[in-house]
Amino acid sequence: MRVLRRVMGLGLALLAGFAPWPGGSASAQPRFPDRPLHIIVPVAAGGLGDQAARQVGQRLAADLGQPVVVENRPGASFVIGTQAVARAAPDGHTLLLSTTTNLVLNGLLRRNMPYDAERDLTVLSVLMETPFVLVVNARMPVTTLQEYVAEARRTGRVTYSSAGVGSANHLPGELLSLMAGVEFTHVPYNGGAPSLTAAISGDVNSVYDTVPTALPFIADGRLRALGVTTSQRVTSLPDVPTIAEAGFPGFASASWIGISIPSATPAPIADRLKASLDGVLQDEAFRNRFLAAGMLIQPRRSLAETAAYVQADRDRWARVVRERRITVE
Repeated sequence: MRVLRRVMGLGLALLAGFAPWPGGSASAQPRFPDRPLHIIVPVAAGGLGDQAARQVGQRLAADLGQPVVVENRPGASFVIGTQAVARAAPDGHTLLLSTTTNLVLNGLLRRNMPYDAERDLTVLSVLMETPFVLVVNARMPVTTLQEYVAEARRTGRVTYSSAGVGSANHLPGELLSLMAGVEFTHVPYNGGAPSLTAAISGDVNSVYDTVPTALPFIADGRLRALGVTTSQRVTSLPDVPTIAEAGFPGFASASWIGISIPSATPAPIADRLKASLDGVLQDEAFRNRFLAAGMLIQPRRSLAETAAYVQADRDRWARVVRERRITVE
């Protein structure tokens, strides 16, 4: 009996010392966050993604009561920074600026990736989409998307430039080729600026570029807009139809920007971060800043809805990559 009492007493002491979280007492629950948070940005400072991360960081800091440090870790087409977060402690203190490239395209296009985005990372929120617009050199004798497709079908020599194989402004052309059953000649350049310059000069017939970047050249008449790639029209180009409206229902291509965490992060922490990010999406100053930059602010989605959004994007591009046989060496 004495031995039984000792065993029972030891068991009760162990249970008292290891109260479960979040079901235990308030004193047993770790505080979150208990130190500064870090948002890893896998590209260089200065772009819209970097600006978004810094704006998100300011608002998370105000809501969570801890500083938020934005770290730029560019390199290897988003891989270096993304890998750092995929391998980080899953405690909610390390977040990732996520995009179509590092969460979807890299896994489809590149071999021997050091992380598996679908397994290792959870997207908490898709904040915004970057709309692209298909523009042609003003000397090209087409004024509509249907005429553009007809010209490619007739001549087989319609060209479009991009920032490189697998880039965000390469794949819309491959998607249109697939949906229209027509070949467009892809001409990759080393970056977005030279690919746009090639279309303006007439070295290529066309390019898919971000709306804010293309807008001045549309306004001065050097480029002609035929269609935007998103599922809805863009306020800065109200008279330009979506490619879906212009004859290809279901066409949708946008580079999205969001925030992710390691997948093993405990649900209460993920939920707290998600609630804070939902607040960012409702912040009028945040919305207005990026709407003015030509972005499409996204609605608040549940975690399940966000996962479905990302999976639909992955499924779309997996089909394009497979059927168009696209690879990046």
